[in-house]
Amino acid sequence: MLRKIVLGMAAFVIMAGVIIAEEVKGKFKSFEKGTLTLTVKGKEEVFKVKGKEVKIFNGDEEVKGKDGRSAFWKGLDGKSDVTVTFDKDGDNVKVTEIKVKK
Repeated sequence: MLRKIVLGMAAFVIMAGVIIAEEVKGKFKSFEKGTLTLTVKGKEEVFKVKGKEVKIFNGDEEVKGKDGRSAFWKGLDGKSDVTVTFDKDGDNVKVTEIKVKK
């Protein structure tokens, strides 16, 4: 009996916690008011970048602080290669990391 309960709870936790991490690589197009737009295979992909929980890297160096992030976005152009990592749970997309290749 106890084994069935434990196995049932383990199955529930596994199924309930399924969040698929995905990654998109593209060219920087714009960043305005928390919205990042990339060009991916000729199409525009739009991501909402919400606050400090999103880690941003310029090469291997993490970009920190409001002023640092502001300067970072202003320094990008259409030639910048950007990788966006996000968690997708149904229709909910949460950006977790942004990396720009130096």
